[in-house]
Amino acid sequence: MRQKTDLGISRNLARKMLENYMLDEGWLYRQATLNNLPWILGESSPAIPLFGQFIKRESGLYQAIHTNCEQVVLEASPLTDNYVQIRNKPGEFINLSFIFYNHHQEIINDGMQESIDFLVFGKNQEHVDVEMFRKTIPITENDLVAAIQKYGTNFRDESLLEIAKEIID
Repeated sequence: MRQKTDLGISRNLARKMLENYMLDEGWLYRQATLNNLPWILGESSPAIPLFGQFIKRESGLYQAIHTNCEQVVLEASPLTDNYVQIRNKPGEFINLSFIFYNHHQEIINDGMQESIDFLVFGKNQEHVDVEMFRKTIPITENDLVAAIQKYGTNFRDESLLEIAKEIID
């Protein structure tokens, strides 16, 4: 999810998304599979505020927010040069959120093709939702399995597994 959205998924954000997934019984979604599990976690969450979140520097998401949201300051991350943190300018209020929606599955040539939309939006001065950034993300078969095989045990973030144990148990 981090790679395809350019959004830094922090432990707090991961916890919030898993809690929403559990409350919404995301595992019962008719379209849920092992291949699309990270995206179902996102889809089962309501809009999530971007204030304080980290985004990848110089990504499409970064450019869209930098260009379209003048209330935002993109502060350097103290942990890595690759990400910036979304903060408000002094005296300003940030009303940016993101959602995953429009999960689409289609059978083409005996194979499943899936995608999901990632949308960042804010409210304008009239308090109307305005799209800041949209990206359709292809969900390719075995993404999750391929990543685990490529990175082995290094792929698994033990702190995220601890969060999952706390919430699910």
